[in-house]
Amino acid sequence: MSLRGSLTHTALRRVHRNVLRPVAEILFPPNCWLTRRATNWNEGGLSLSVRESIAAAMARPYCGRCGASQGPWSLSHAGCQRCSHRNLGTAVIARAGTFEPPFSPLLYRLKFGRHWQIAPLLAVPLWQAMQRQAAQRNLSMDAIIPIPLHWMRNFTRGFNQAEELGWHLSRLSGVPMHRALMRIRQTTPQAKTSSRSARQENLRGAFTVRRGYGFHGATVWLIDDICTTGATLHAAATALSRLPSHERPAHICAAVVAVTDHTPPPLKQ
Repeated sequence: MSLRGSLTHTALRRVHRNVLRPVAEILFPPNCWLTRRATNWNEGGLSLSVRESIAAAMARPYCGRCGASQGPWSLSHAGCQRCSHRNLGTAVIARAGTFEPPFSPLLYRLKFGRHWQIAPLLAVPLWQAMQRQAAQRNLSMDAIIPIPLHWMRNFTRGFNQAEELGWHLSRLSGVPMHRALMRIRQTTPQAKTSSRSARQENLRGAFTVRRGYGFHGATVWLIDDICTTGATLHAAATALSRLPSHERPAHICAAVVAVTDHTPPPLKQ
């Protein structure tokens, strides 16, 4: 870009920031996605109180192996007593919080309300969680791989929330996102399965790695919105771990917005 073009671009940005944006904020103030109260554009659709609750949720200590909440003095790189109940097949998991407010209503609106605008808001705390876990365990971030939907579910829903999160994470971090996994069969929605073993069986062999993708020696991060029993992440990690040795990643990690601290009870018939 020429000097003249650069100056013009800078001037336009100033007009947008100092004139157009304040006027638009007065005429069309954005509402918080949770409180429905008017916010300003700098808050990005989340009020100060919601942002404070997100920060508080992120500050809660958790097990880096399974994602379960832990006491401040019980953390260990080797895992916790609850790891046996949630086999992720990954080296580490990063989470923004647990599946309760403020994350649960935001995820519900993203996933089922088709409000894709929420994805960049959730990507920020998720990226912060990934940075912390990577620093604590001296892990790199070489590739972001969102958990895929089956093409039929993707068509009916209109978008893949994990891919939306992955795309915004890539923008924030500069880490490339790869659609390296493919869901080769349509499975029953995990929320409709009644047990951990049923969830695992439901996803057995559901994923494969697309041709042409190899991550030899890399640290890859699987991205999803929610982790309940860990069956989805385990199935995806298994597909990556079965790559030939010259294509297999050195570390498979996971990052999710929210983890359920307790496996839900069986659904009533």
